[in-house]
Amino acid sequence: MKRAMLTSIVVLAWISGEAMAVCSPPYQNETWLKSNLPGKTVCSPAGCSGSSCKWQEHHEGSTGTTTGRLLEWGPAGPGEPVGTWTISPASPSRGILPKIIHSYGSNSYPYDVKDNGGTYSFCGPNGEFPFSIRPGIGACP
Repeated sequence: MKRAMLTSIVVLAWISGEAMAVCSPPYQNETWLKSNLPGKTVCSPAGCSGSSCKWQEHHEGSTGTTTGRLLEWGPAGPGEPVGTWTISPASPSRGILPKIIHSYGSNSYPYDVKDNGGTYSFCGPNGEFPFSIRPGIGACP
């Protein structure tokens, strides 16, 4: 019994490590998040256009803003509010990185943002989501 339990723990730790390794540091800092997401639309997957996008969400606000509405551009309609976003501050002394948190109703998803060399990824507990950034609000090109 103990051996089976230990084996299960080792396998789960290995699987968790593999899943986390998909999106590894370095991540964008708080200044980057405040400068590059508010007032812009993110298009996923990265480089998609129009109907090939799984989602197109505008982060309502202006540079420096740390919270606002998420507006979907797509099947929900142009500029339809679908949730909110918040940038949580870093706390380097406690080893806490800044995050962008997307909230939809009662569900919230914290993400680190990784630079993939011209495109980016939201990296969180529910996976990695590659995206590109479109200035302003509107459909992804």
